[in-house]
Amino acid sequence: MTIDKTNATRNCASNAYCKPTAARPYLKVLTGAFATKVIFAASTTPLVATSVNFTVCGDTSTASAQREIILFAGTFQATHLLELSGVGNASLLES
Repeated sequence: MTIDKTNATRNCASNAYCKPTAARPYLKVLTGAFATKVIFAASTTPLVATSVNFTVCGDTSTASAQREIILFAGTFQATHLLELSGVGNASLLES
């Protein structure tokens, strides 16, 4: 739900997801990071994402997940990121 029932305001991702889980030891929030590719497990159906490549200040890193990866990159960037990762429009992927 995007409405906070206690004060009838629209909830943002920070209030809805980040603040309630901020103290968890396995959560690390990076600002200014740019995801460049989602890595999928080989030969699984359906696809299972296992890690994400990203850049911060020009340095490339990989974040791995043991349970799940939540992709939140907005309407256009999520599509772009999935196509960079090999998921999406076949004609774009072939080029």
